[in-house]
Amino acid sequence: MRGFAAVAFVLGAFACSHAATPREAATPTKSSSQVRVDVTNHYSLSAELYAVAAGVKQRLGTVNPGVTRTFVVPPGMLGAGPVSIVAEIINENPVASGSLQLVPGDVVEFEIATHLIGSTAHVRGQ
Repeated sequence: MRGFAAVAFVLGAFACSHAATPREAATPTKSSSQVRVDVTNHYSLSAELYAVAAGVKQRLGTVNPGVTRTFVVPPGMLGAGPVSIVAEIINENPVASGSLQLVPGDVVEFEIATHLIGSTAHVRGQ
């Protein structure tokens, strides 16, 4: 009986610790008070994503090859002028969205192309 209780405790602790993994916690919810960035990486290497505004560069996260991820632009970057979304890939020139005038509720669709020069970014209002 004592062994069963110990096993149940360990399994319960594992289940509770798994409930809020960093990946799950980083998944943004849809909100009209945020600016979402939907990134699709068609390139063969992982990309590190950053939001850049008013000389401040904030890391958003990593997008692996063949994966689409969603990030949220930090609210403090909005209203400070244009924002750029930048993808940095090892041994490649950065890929940037260009200057974007963003307001809460916007969604940036950023596609990293197989040939980086063909990468695109579009802003869609909610």
